[in-house]
Amino acid sequence: MIYGGHVYVHWGRKDCGPGAELLYAGFAAGGHYQHPGGSTDTLCLPEVPVFSDHVTGNDEDRNLMYSVKYGSSSSAFQKMMGGSGSNLHNGDLPCSACQAAGRASHVLVPGRSVCMHGWTLEYSGYLMGSAYAHTSGKELLCVDSDAEVYTGSGSSVGGSYLYFAEVRSGFGGYTSGNELPCVICTR
Repeated sequence: MIYGGHVYVHWGRKDCGPGAELLYAGFAAGGHYQHPGGSTDTLCLPEVPVFSDHVTGNDEDRNLMYSVKYGSSSSAFQKMMGGSGSNLHNGDLPCSACQAAGRASHVLVPGRSVCMHGWTLEYSGYLMGSAYAHTSGKELLCVDSDAEVYTGSGSSVGGSYLYFAEVRSGFGGYTSGNELPCVICTR
């Protein structure tokens, strides 16, 4: 067991990188892409829930949670996601909670594929979020470029779908049409 170290979520994988301990594996869940009042946050739910008191049933006066799925099926998506993109389309997004041993800080760095000097790379990938035309916006997640599908839900119904974040009308050193890379770094 690791004592001390920052905890981060590894989106797109059910494991952690070297030097990090797996706290739990699970899958991503969030609000529905067509619900304007739904949650903008994406949660990493553990595979095995432990419920306290609850009432089973559907109540429309609650914040409704749905699985998060890979939405893109483009050739760029397939190429950039380590060749596994064709198997990811409409699959559930796995995740893992990881504790980086002896490292007290973590940062998501958008627009970079490597960490800054003195920082340790936990994983690299691409920023992904809801499609620009969806009713409900979602936070951007850094999804591992060596992503996999969470198997076990068996549901073809998702509530939120992920697509690459792409630069439009170029700014600074960013070119219009480029997908945005990202890294999770610790130290």
